[in-house]
Amino acid sequence: MPKQLEAMTDDERAAYYFEHRDDPDEATNWEAVESPFPQRKRGRPSRGYTVSYAVRFTREEFQHLEALATTAGVTGSELIRRAVAAYPPQF
Repeated sequence: MPKQLEAMTDDERAAYYFEHRDDPDEATNWEAVESPFPQRKRGRPSRGYTVSYAVRFTREEFQHLEALATTAGVTGSELIRRAVAAYPPQF
């Protein structure tokens, strides 16, 4: 190593680490760097929904559904859930 890691610029350190990326003895000299990005969980946040129901629409029905959802300021799925919850049971 030509310089101490602390005395190297970021570009020099990056080049050094890249050149030695496969050296098992060098792995212990790598310094831990905290990520500048916040840690996030992967995927969508859970809303408690556990099952789904597949429904097919004609293109016109789908466009109508999307227009209604946009007007209501919700997703198509939320619009359908609300419509089902508001539908009076007729058994």
